[in-house]
Amino acid sequence: MSGVNMNVYFKNIPYVGDMTLEYVFYAYDEPILFVCTDIQGTRYLCSCCKLSEEWAVAQVTEKALLEMLDDRIPLDEVFRSCKGVTFVLRWDGERFHQQPGTIPEELLPEPGAFLDLSDAGEYREHIQRAARKRTRRVMAPSHPHFLSWTLQSAISKSSLREQRGQK
Repeated sequence: MSGVNMNVYFKNIPYVGDMTLEYVFYAYDEPILFVCTDIQGTRYLCSCCKLSEEWAVAQVTEKALLEMLDDRIPLDEVFRSCKGVTFVLRWDGERFHQQPGTIPEELLPEPGAFLDLSDAGEYREHIQRAARKRTRRVMAPSHPHFLSWTLQSAISKSSLREQRGQK
């Protein structure tokens, strides 16, 4: 993936921690529109509002990223429809300051603008794999003996039905 970069981009963000640069959609001397992840793997769509000084940041799902990559949802809507964490991040030259809450309209991407990229196919596949993996993880048993317990339970119920003459 040509836009992938797994370096820490924002350090020590309150309530988030370090944010690692995962993918850059657009750059101009530095990332302009990009995705970062925190230590738990939560993704954030970041839009640079003022070079090296101010960013709009919204927690984003794989579903929202896929819709954005497929140009089914405009960029500003990804930020507006965010159900997770949103904040403005400012750098004063020494440290980051976080302004949690709704991102002001003037900091959002142009209304109705789509990503309109043709070279993000590898990243799209990466996000699809991550979404499938997350779905499997949610559906997977959390206890190591869950499968054997479930199988044993099914066998026991089957045996009881056979003893009672039921099918």
